[in-house]
Amino acid sequence: MVTNGWETFWSSTDSDEVLVNESGSNNATLEAFWRDHLALVSDRSRVIDVACGAGSVLRKIHQPPDLCVGVDVSISALRRVSETSKGAATVVADCSTLPFPSQSFDFVFSQFGVEYAGIPAFLECSRLLAPGGVLKFLVHCKESAIQRSVARDLATVQTILRAGFFDAAKQLTQALSSKIESEVQSAAERFNVAEAALRSEVPIAPTNFAGYAYLGYQKLLRQWNQYDPSDVLSWLTGMQVEAESAAERLSNMQGAALDDAKLTEINTALSHAQFPVLEKRAVAALDSDTWIAWELSQCI
Repeated sequence: MVTNGWETFWSSTDSDEVLVNESGSNNATLEAFWRDHLALVSDRSRVIDVACGAGSVLRKIHQPPDLCVGVDVSISALRRVSETSKGAATVVADCSTLPFPSQSFDFVFSQFGVEYAGIPAFLECSRLLAPGGVLKFLVHCKESAIQRSVARDLATVQTILRAGFFDAAKQLTQALSSKIESEVQSAAERFNVAEAALRSEVPIAPTNFAGYAYLGYQKLLRQWNQYDPSDVLSWLTGMQVEAESAAERLSNMQGAALDDAKLTEINTALSHAQFPVLEKRAVAALDSDTWIAWELSQCI
């Protein structure tokens, strides 16, 4: 089962949505997209959200369907679904091997999830769709605004890890705590090298992860007497774990993004399995012509 760093993400975030703006509000384009498509769901419908995350799509359903299921590899995400989407059953599973009978759902949905598992997941989702049903996916696609943002975020995270910033900051923290002059000098020299490498590649601002981590540590150093060194080390360790998880997750977001060649491979596999092919439409942001995703649809 491949988690792609999502278990760490969902266990450490307070948000129920991956794509939020700086104020924490959900993406308006995604809200509008699902509001329109979920209006088709009735109280007699059987609905499954594949790779559902914390259930942001499920919570947009207007009325409780007869059957509502959320599937994800992250236990932490599904725990959030159980808390916020009453009536939704949750199943821990990889979407390339879904434990349901064929043709058992009228609506098969996914938002930025099914593409991570590749062709087997698309075949599985098609297998679950009942005659007359609707399959609707929002998927990552190359050259979209989201992927450009992912590339920027990944670059900053990889830079702070490559610079060895966290290990150097831990060594400096321990040396300052020891108050041994030779250790402080050695640690400061190593930290200065890591700091220079970071500052040469990343804009130091709280709006990017590397800048946030750097400025946070600088604040701790300025207020050194207010903190126990063990707390500073704990904070640095937490930030390092978060950076490593983010690097994994963002790398997988890049790798999962579809292009026309990948979509052709998926549709060829669907045709060979005697399933309908997926129809593609670019989804643009509400406030601009910038497109953020592909909508993939299939009707039987």
